Amino acid sequence: MNDRVNETPRPGESTRREPEAAAAVQGDTVAERAPRRGRGLITWCRESLYETMVKPFVTSKHPPWYDARAVALGFFVGFAFPMGTHLTSLVVLRSLLRFNYLLAAGVTLVCNPLDIIPLYYGFYVLGSRVLGETTTLDIAAVESLINPVMSKTYFWEAFTSFTQIGREFLVRWFVGGTIVGLVSAVPGYFITLEVQKRRCEKAARQLNMTYEQLLERLDSEADGKGPRDS
Repeated sequence: MNDRVNETPRPGESTRREPEAAAAVQGDTVAERAPRRGRGLITWCRESLYETMVKPFVTSKHPPWYDARAVALGFFVGFAFPMGTHLTSLVVLRSLLRFNYLLAAGVTLVCNPLDIIPLYYGFYVLGSRVLGETTTLDIAAVESLINPVMSKTYFWEAFTSFTQIGREFLVRWFVGGTIVGLVSAVPGYFITLEVQKRRCEKAARQLNMTYEQLLERLDSEADGKGPRDS
């Protein structure tokens, strides 16, 4: 029998074990845990999705229109703007419009490194159909065009690299991406508006306020005129 399992800590001795030792007690060494990293990736993706998209939505303390506008802009920027330019583009839009930046940034993740190739190929095909053009690129060719863009870190690098792809792809991609962005943004706005209205109505009842009073308070906080809790 493993003596370490039955070992009783002496008085004053810490019961905390290093991660490797704890794993050994449970019959789960670092090497044995290696095959489980796939599940760890799934967990990481799920947690990242919650932190970036779900949490800013369900914990929002903004007026319904503020979040609805964020979702609409997030969809439009995520689909119609080149990947790598999303966050900077939202910063520019934020200087012109009022919206929940964190929520919008999370929604732009509808376009991400895992789906960008099939997504952009779909935009290219859709744009070709709308313009009445014949598709000359397959998904492998689109991947070879997009990969250099994905390797860029900064806004200007990504934007410049994207514009160098070539007019044939860019025009059709833009048409397809704009259509998908608008088709997603419009229902995204109204669905979010309705959901957040219901959340605010429930919050108003819990605070013994009218819905209109709560909206006035949230509008004031969104303008920066009152205390912010989020």
